[in-house]
Amino acid sequence: MSITTSEELDDLLISYFELLDRYSTLQSILHDILKQAHFQLAKAKLALGPTRVDENGWDLRDLKAGWFVDLENSEAEEELIPQKPKGPKDPLHQFSAFPPPSLRASQVEFRKASKTICEVLELRERMRVLEERIQVVKGGVDVAK
Repeated sequence: MSITTSEELDDLLISYFELLDRYSTLQSILHDILKQAHFQLAKAKLALGPTRVDENGWDLRDLKAGWFVDLENSEAEEELIPQKPKGPKDPLHQFSAFPPPSLRASQVEFRKASKTICEVLELRERMRVLEERIQVVKGGVDVAK
């Protein structure tokens, strides 16, 4: 086992564990965001009535996603790009002319969750690439079992 290969493997493992730590942290953050988003949505259902905020309470015609991720961009900076929705300016107005603050808060939390999910997926891909690199380097190292 050469020293440079061993050092390279150590560096790769350190990088992997740093990514794993960040991944775990983001998963925890995502859990908290989604918990808050669903709590706010439940409060909105209480304020508007259970039949106003359910699958039958909105019209999906002429609605497009308000955000999308540009995956064609070859750079590492993948951003959520706002889109001008066709139809109502704010989709919350489908539920009420004056949506309750809890419904707006839920919308904000779900948008945060979307951004966090993109970060989690990016980290997962970076970890996968590192795992492959570790396996390649490890193949040249005689590891005691």
